[in-house]
Amino acid sequence: MMVWMWGLAVGALAEDAPDEVIVVSAEGGGAPQVDAGDVDRRGDRSVADALAWEVGITGATGPRGERILSLRGFDQRQLAVSVDGVPAAVPFDGQLDLSRLAAGQVASIEVMSGAGAGLLGAGGLGGAVQIRSRPPPEQAESAVLARCAAHGAAELSGWGGGPVGAAKVAVGVDLRGSPGSPLPRGFVPGPREDGGLRDASSLRHQGLSLAADLGPVEGRLSVAQGEVEVPTGLTDARPRYWRFTSLERVAASVTHRAGRRGATEVVDTVYLSADTSVLDSFDDASRQTQRGPDGWRSVFRDQRVGGALRVRRSLGGGASAGAWSLVDHQRHREDEGGDRLVTTLWSGGALAEAAVWGGARAFLGVEVDAELPAGSLSPLPPVLGPSLALSRRWGPGGVSLGIARRARHPALKERYSDGLGLRLPNLSLGPERAWHLGADADWRIGDAAVLRASVYGSEVADLIEAVPLGEGVEQLQNLGRAELIGGELSALYLPTPGLELRGSAGALRTWQRSGVWASYPLSLRPAWQAVAEVSAAPWRQLTLWGAVRALGPQRYLDRDTLVWGTLGSSAVFEASAAVRQRGGWTWRLRASNLLDSQSVTLPGYPEPGREIWLELAR
Repeated sequence: MMVWMWGLAVGALAEDAPDEVIVVSAEGGGAPQVDAGDVDRRGDRSVADALAWEVGITGATGPRGERILSLRGFDQRQLAVSVDGVPAAVPFDGQLDLSRLAAGQVASIEVMSGAGAGLLGAGGLGGAVQIRSRPPPEQAESAVLARCAAHGAAELSGWGGGPVGAAKVAVGVDLRGSPGSPLPRGFVPGPREDGGLRDASSLRHQGLSLAADLGPVEGRLSVAQGEVEVPTGLTDARPRYWRFTSLERVAASVTHRAGRRGATEVVDTVYLSADTSVLDSFDDASRQTQRGPDGWRSVFRDQRVGGALRVRRSLGGGASAGAWSLVDHQRHREDEGGDRLVTTLWSGGALAEAAVWGGARAFLGVEVDAELPAGSLSPLPPVLGPSLALSRRWGPGGVSLGIARRARHPALKERYSDGLGLRLPNLSLGPERAWHLGADADWRIGDAAVLRASVYGSEVADLIEAVPLGEGVEQLQNLGRAELIGGELSALYLPTPGLELRGSAGALRTWQRSGVWASYPLSLRPAWQAVAEVSAAPWRQLTLWGAVRALGPQRYLDRDTLVWGTLGSSAVFEASAAVRQRGGWTWRLRASNLLDSQSVTLPGYPEPGREIWLELAR
C-alpha cells in the first residue's frame, strides 16, 4: 500500500501560484522562504548557486563538467525546467547546466514540488523550476558586474534597457572564463590527478540576451556559445579524455497575455530552441591528438519547437477554473550520417479552485500526458494524473494538505542513446508515475520570527534510474516501485534592525520496493541537509554575510564493482563582505569553501576547494 508521504506547498491554492514556490529575486518582491535581496546579499554567481542554498535541493558537478541539481530526491531529468517559458532541457540529454545562467540577469526562480508542479508545466515528475529573466524596465536602467578569482577565473556581465518608442527593451551580456577549479587541500594526488587546479575543468562562456515588451506581447531571444572541458573520473574503470569544444544554444519565445486579473486571463506562448554540441574525444590525458581508436568527434544537434496555452477564469465568490495545453516537438541527430530521432509530446489539463467549509479552500485538477506518433519511434502510452489539495489559513500562519499524481515520459536520449559507449540503450523504457501526498504549516512568531515546517513524500511507479552493469557501463531502467519520505524545518529571525539569522534542515529517506535492489536506498540521495546563515549590516555602507551548508551521507552503487558504498558527510563555509561607495558602486570580497574542506557529492568528482573572488558592481 502507498506509504503516507509529506510535502505539498503551503498555499497550493494561491491566486497566482502556490506559496510553496521558492522565489529567488534580484529585483524585489516577497517570498515565503527567500527574501528579495538574497542573490545580492550572498553574491550568487549563477542560478545553480542561488538554488543550492535551499534545503531539499542538492547539486553535483558530474562527469560532463555540468552542475546538475536534484529536488527532494528527484533528479533534474525528472523536473520541468523552463527559462522564460522555453523548456530548458536539451531533448537528447534531458538536462541543462544551470550554472551557465548568470544569477544577476535573472528576475526570479520559482521552484515547486509535488502536486503544485502541474501549475508550472508538464513533464515534472517530482517538481518544476521556472526561471524568469529580468524584464525590460519602465525607465532607463543599467547594471554592470566584474569578478575575478585568485585561481585565474574572471567574469563580466552587463544589463541595460528602457523605453524605445512604444516598446520597452533590454539587452544582457554575460562573459565567463576559468582555467579550472581548485582542488581542496585534503585532496590526495593520484594517477589521474596531481592536485592544484582540477585537470580538464576549464570553461569559456559567452551569452547575449534580448527582450522586448510591447504591452500584451513580450518577446525574448538568447544566444550562448562556449567550451567546457570534461574532467576524468578519478575512480572510473574506463578512462576517457573529452572536451565539449563547442556548446551553442539559441532560444526564442513570444508570449501574449489577454484579459485582466479577476476576470478571464489568457496566456499563450510559442517557443523554439536549437542546441549544437561538439564533443571531442582524445587519445590521452594531453587532449592533443585524435589518431587512435579513442580519438573521434561527435556533433549533437537538437531542436525543440512548441507552444502552450493557459486560460483562467474567475467564477465569483473566490472560485476560479482554468485549463492548459502544451505541445512540444523534439528532434535530434548525432553526426551527419546518424539517424534523426523525432518525437512530439502533448500535455493538457484542467483545474478548479473554490472555498469549501470553515474558511478552507479546495483545489482539484487533472492532467493527461501523451506521446504522439512521429517518425520511426513507437509512441509511449498516455498517462492520466488527478491532483487535489485542501488549504486552511488563519491569522499570520496556515496549514495545507495535498495529494497529486504526476507522470513523465523519458526523453529521447534515455531510450535510444548509447551514452558514447558508456550506456546501453533501452528501447522498452516507459513512463514513470508518482503519487505525492503532503502537509505544510507556517507560523509567524511576533514581529521578529517566522517558522515553517514541511513533511513530504512520494511513491513512484516504474522509477527511471541508471543501473550499473559493471566495467563502467550502465543502463537506464524502470526499477519498479520506490518510495521517498522526508521533512524540512526552516526559520528566519530578525532580532534587531540590520541583523538576520536563518536556518533550515531537512531529512530524506528513500528505498526501492521491488526489483533486484529491493529494500536498498536510491543511489546518491543525501540522508540529511542543513543550512545556517547570518547577515549583518553594522553600517549603511557595509554588509557582512556568512553561512555553512552541510550535507549528510549518501549511499551509492559503484558502477564498476557493483558494490554499495557511502559518501561521507561534508560541510562548506562561505562568507562575503560588501562595501557600498558613492555613485552606486559596490566592492565585494567573497570566499567560497572558506576552510578549503573536502566535499564529494559524486564518486570520483571532488567539489572545488577554496575560491576567493573580488567583485565590482554598479
